[in-house]
Amino acid sequence: LGSLPLWLSAASAMDTTKLDDPSQLLDIDAIHDRLQALREAERACDSELRSLLGHRNDMEVKITSLRRFVPQLNKVMAGARELSEMVGTTCALAENVSSKVRELDLAKSRLQDTVKRVDDIIDLKNCMEGAQAALAADQYEQAAAFVHRYLSFDQELLRSEAASQSFGSGPTPYEALQKAQSDLTSLIVSRFEQAVESKQRPAIERFVKLFPMIGLHQRGIGMYCRYLSAEIARESQGALKKALNKQDDDNEEVNFVELMSVLVETVAKTVEENQPVVETHYGPGHVTVMIQRLQTECDTQGVRLLNECFSQRKLDSVVGWVQKHVGADMKANDDLLDPLQFDNLLSEITTIMGRVDLYFRFLRRKITADLDSLATLEDGEQPHAPQLPPNTFDLLQRKSDLYKEVQILTGKYITLEEYFLLASVDKAISIDTQAGEADKTTTVVDDVFFILAKTGRRALSSASTDCFCAMLNHAGSLLQTTYLQYLDAAVQAGYYSSALDFGALQGKLLTLASKGKVTTNTPSVSAATPAAVAAQRWFMLNLNNLEVSVEFTGRLVGDLTVESKRAFPALSEKEKHKLESCLADLGGVAARFTHCLERGFASLRTSFIDGKVSTMLDEIGTTLYECTEDDLSSFESSSPFMGGLITALKALIASLAKQLTPGNTDQLVAQVTYSTVSNLERVLFATCRLNRAGALLFDRDVRCLVAYLSNATQWSVRDHFARLTQISTLLNVDKVSEVADYWGGAGAVTWRLTPAEVRKALKLRTDFRTD
Repeated sequence: LGSLPLWLSAASAMDTTKLDDPSQLLDIDAIHDRLQALREAERACDSELRSLLGHRNDMEVKITSLRRFVPQLNKVMAGARELSEMVGTTCALAENVSSKVRELDLAKSRLQDTVKRVDDIIDLKNCMEGAQAALAADQYEQAAAFVHRYLSFDQELLRSEAASQSFGSGPTPYEALQKAQSDLTSLIVSRFEQAVESKQRPAIERFVKLFPMIGLHQRGIGMYCRYLSAEIARESQGALKKALNKQDDDNEEVNFVELMSVLVETVAKTVEENQPVVETHYGPGHVTVMIQRLQTECDTQGVRLLNECFSQRKLDSVVGWVQKHVGADMKANDDLLDPLQFDNLLSEITTIMGRVDLYFRFLRRKITADLDSLATLEDGEQPHAPQLPPNTFDLLQRKSDLYKEVQILTGKYITLEEYFLLASVDKAISIDTQAGEADKTTTVVDDVFFILAKTGRRALSSASTDCFCAMLNHAGSLLQTTYLQYLDAAVQAGYYSSALDFGALQGKLLTLASKGKVTTNTPSVSAATPAAVAAQRWFMLNLNNLEVSVEFTGRLVGDLTVESKRAFPALSEKEKHKLESCLADLGGVAARFTHCLERGFASLRTSFIDGKVSTMLDEIGTTLYECTEDDLSSFESSSPFMGGLITALKALIASLAKQLTPGNTDQLVAQVTYSTVSNLERVLFATCRLNRAGALLFDRDVRCLVAYLSNATQWSVRDHFARLTQISTLLNVDKVSEVADYWGGAGAVTWRLTPAEVRKALKLRTDFRTD
């Protein structure tokens, strides 16, 4: 069964015990089943045999072809055996050669180490002899070079070599060179101190270059920085003493800006001049060490100068007085200090702050460049290089006493500048006047914005964004409170409406118009008192002040924005956002001025213009627009009344516009337009009746009025006439049914009239039925 094909695997899984042992077949059915299974297996086996026998010829052909290759395979097997023997021989030979090469390489490396050791011993002996000879001849550079060569050797190896070899009764080369190093160090230190004492600059530079050659980087840079610090102190103290003596002798005020400039420029010049020496001989990182040590002396001298400045200028007492008196009760104090007294002091403070900031920016550049050079060094390339964190400059600045003192000075400056702003603006308001009859603004506008521009630029010169932003906030607050309240008080007082008596004028104009004798230069009649004229004039001047203030605010913000970009070219995103926010807040004050200006013109319209326009329109007769076709033909472009109305409006606008700026003149025309349209609509619905010819005449009058007012201003006035124009359109329909073609249609025109107002307008036509 094990030889059966796969398709008979099921039959092979049958119980072989039962097949081999027929005695276990106890019934006829089981016997028949076993018989049937055997017959099926037999048939399958026969079929498989027939299939195999059918492929016999093909198999015999293939076997015959394979028998032909047997001799060739024997040859291949013999060649392969020979090749294997050759490879084995070659491998053994290569292994033998490789072992000999390794032995040679080991011998070579040992020989090189021996040669190097011998060379080092010879170099060490030469260094010893050379150092001793150079020291005897006072040739310090050569002695330092020999010691530098000795220090480049492996010190542990030298010590072990010296212990393992005998040099007789004398010292070993290692001991001799150690003594030479010690002697040379003492000589260099001694000669350096002598050079410093005798102020021999070339000798100082000569010996300071030798310290790193003998491995004394920190000691050398320390001694050199002490010398440089002493020179800085001498220069600064000498300048201060000279200035104080000049003050005593000539009674000349000490210029602390110049003294601070001398100090920071001396330190910067010292760093700049000595940077090549330190970088070349001490390596990267030591320029920063030099700056750190020099900054200590700079802090000492800078704080001394600032304290002397505070004492000379009595800054603490002045700031204390200002803090006591500044505030809401300033106007109640009669003993206030003149703000001009602080002008020079404030300029001096900001200039000092700017010089110190410029100095620290110089240090930042130097330290950043030095740290970049230090970062390029490989590990162990310069073992004497200092370990400096990336924020070295920030740490130096935060620890600097000069920087801390300048921050205190900044707070005092902001307090004084705030008082200067408040007191100067109060003074400008107190002396406010109209400089000349032709001037359309008062002096307060130019004075206030000159003060704001001056303080803004002065704050910029401090080179501090915090200081500049504080001044911007003070300026914005001042404009919105003291200055705007002053202008708004005049606006709230209103326009004294009885100053110009236009009643008689309008009557005369309309009478002349009805006779066809209207002229544009008819004189106005004035029954005003001097006080009333002055009140009117002051009201108009303050409207102009508001309009010019809007322009000046935008100009001030624009100028300060440009200048701040030049003053602060490299701000962080946080500082840039803060500065932009402060400038935007200052620019937003213009909207407050505009709002107050609009209220002022609204007050002028309600208190004066509406009354004059209403008087003009009262002349419309009840039968004016109930005319005939002949009357319509006799009028050229408008009715006599409209000609008189336009002439009266010209006179009204001209009388007020001569007191206003061009921008406010447009605002005036807009107010006159609004008043004319609203009053004309009111009078039209209240008193007028129109026939077909009258409706045409009314449309002519509206168009003529629109044309005149459009030419009188650069602003668009057609929107004001939208309702009146639509009323004219309704009045000129031939039949009531045509109204549906205009009102409520799907056209592009947006109708401003309600259904009730449409019916009310149509009822004005006498030829339409009232229902």
